[in-house]
Amino acid sequence: MITALANAADLTIASALAVGTQVSAERPPTIEWLDAGHPLPDERSVAAGVRALAVARRVLPHEHLLLLLSGGASALLAAPLEGLRLEDKQRVIRLMLHRGADIHALNTVRKHMSAIKGGRLAAACQGTTWTLAISDVVGDDLSTIGSGPGVPDTTTWQSAFDLLNQYGAGEEPVHAVADLFRRGIAGEIPDTPGPDDPEMARIHARVIGGRADAVEGARLAAEARGYHVVALPEPVIGEARTSGNQWIDRLVVVVAGVPRPLCVLSAGETRAWRPDSHRPDRHQRRRSPGAASRLIWTLSAGTPPGSEQQRGDRGTGILLR
Repeated sequence: MITALANAADLTIASALAVGTQVSAERPPTIEWLDAGHPLPDERSVAAGVRALAVARRVLPHEHLLLLLSGGASALLAAPLEGLRLEDKQRVIRLMLHRGADIHALNTVRKHMSAIKGGRLAAACQGTTWTLAISDVVGDDLSTIGSGPGVPDTTTWQSAFDLLNQYGAGEEPVHAVADLFRRGIAGEIPDTPGPDDPEMARIHARVIGGRADAVEGARLAAEARGYHVVALPEPVIGEARTSGNQWIDRLVVVVAGVPRPLCVLSAGETRAWRPDSHRPDRHQRRRSPGAASRLIWTLSAGTPPGSEQQRGDRGTGILLR
């Protein structure tokens, strides 16, 4: 995304910062690059978050801040609120992932632990903020994509606190975060900027790509290789092992009578956690149980940037039979 922007002939770019897990060989040398952690933030993510806030604060009232967001931004940009350590954030998110929290629950809590998420990056900018996002979220909610650093937030301290209790009540790692959330509920700390906040009058945001685009691209590629294609419109969501079996069972009915060779496409976002590795493993959980018993080939692929191990299963699920 940043390379395409840099190559646009009709734009004047004062400065450009890109954050990710792998630097592209096509990145122009004028673009500042920072490595960061994913799926959990690390010290590099904090450095990237601090740098992004510094860039936003330099934007003058007559200037524009353009945010290009794609998958993984919640972990790549981290700026813990005063009173929290990075370790506090890591433990809370790890605990919520382990207990099956979906992306909406995760990002609601993330926003309220952060000085950059939930519209706070846009609020730090005096100029106009524009967000162009490639969605890795079912429903394409701009306030959830990357935890919405450039758009208003409709969640609250209370909703974040409720989710914290739902997924982490009684656990030692959440105490510092719970105390912070209680202070927010009491009015001691400002909430994330909402739609009616004055700073949010200067923002514009749009989703420029999502799961439907990923499926369409896969469809064109499969048809070019001679496959008959069936695209399932419903998103694949829920716990990976369960949704994977349900997905396979449905296909047995849907593809009956369809000529071969056949390619079935669907997209969504599942959730899973491997207790032995402390890392999400949605690909393996989704594709194995049902597929193995029916002698079919599956590919479970992710659309966000980063390595296969880092990004989990967000995007296009492809079944070839």
